[in-house]
Amino acid sequence: MCSALHFCTLALAVLCLPLAGCGKPPAHESGTLEDGPVQVEQARIVLDPVPFGESRQGRFLITNHAETEQTIERIGPASCSCTTLRLFFPDRKIGGPIELTGRAQEFALAPGERAEIEVTFDSSRLRRPVSRRNDSFAVIVHGSRSLVLEYAIDIWTPFWVEPWSIELGRVGVREQATGFAAVKAHDAEDSFDLIVPETVKGWTINTRPGKGEGADFVITFTAPEELPQGPFDLQVPIRTDAPSSPTLHVWLRGIAVPNLDWSPRRIAMIPDANHQAVATVNLISRTPTRPLGLRAVAFEGLPAEFADGIVAQTRTVTPEQAFAVDLRITRFPPERLEGALVLVTDDPDQPRISIPLVLRPKL
Repeated sequence: MCSALHFCTLALAVLCLPLAGCGKPPAHESGTLEDGPVQVEQARIVLDPVPFGESRQGRFLITNHAETEQTIERIGPASCSCTTLRLFFPDRKIGGPIELTGRAQEFALAPGERAEIEVTFDSSRLRRPVSRRNDSFAVIVHGSRSLVLEYAIDIWTPFWVEPWSIELGRVGVREQATGFAAVKAHDAEDSFDLIVPETVKGWTINTRPGKGEGADFVITFTAPEELPQGPFDLQVPIRTDAPSSPTLHVWLRGIAVPNLDWSPRRIAMIPDANHQAVATVNLISRTPTRPLGLRAVAFEGLPAEFADGIVAQTRTVTPEQAFAVDLRITRFPPERLEGALVLVTDDPDQPRISIPLVLRPKL
């Protein structure tokens, strides 16, 4: 069996490729395309094995064997975002590199001239665990059949984290929001323990066994007592105690908003075919330990005859946590009016919330 320091490749048999061999040049497999003016030395190469999180490179050599200039119209795109391609011209004094985008990029090859296509595989861009990757891309030659070039690579991924990106959305600055990630063994032959920091930028990180939850470990991320208001983007490194363990990362993203959150942020009452308009405003407390009360609903900035014509009905969605205000209007002004819906709460930080309100005339 392969130890944690080896890569396991499944082909016709199980092969163990030690990490010590990673310094050797990539192996080449058969697949030379001999017909056509532009030919490739090897149509398929095998890159050196790679631990997850690292990169490996290899090159394809193509040559113009014709007696006339040949035009390469496009190279790529690669079939995976984990792969980037660059072009070199070793026979020229200024021979590159040229970044290959996979879109139309014409390159002329003189008779007998060579070009090298460099393949860079970045395993950190993978978003699912794999032990072997096979990819291909095309070389389009004007007036000739396309060349299809392939590469293969073994990736050592002893464990995997799901999800790798935790989108928390809008969270209260004092909510102490939480996120969860599951860690599962993949290529690991033996049991392992996680090495995770206890805190990152004030966030507390706890790890527990997850056997009963379909995982080897479950990680809980808890926000600090108070987050700075605005967007946040937290990166947490995770690795195991296995020798040469790669480091994976989990990202936590979201927007920290005031303790009280409401939507919409602007209300437009537009008459429908029945000459009425309805809207609902939602108010929520994002701090469960602080009870919320909605004391009153009022209008300001509108003439009395139109403000009095708006029916506002308050509903409790979650006691002491969330409320809804249903608005209905059947009397519309002859011209556009602007005012505000005012929510009066018992929250000491936000006792009064003013939401812009627009009344549109009938069409």
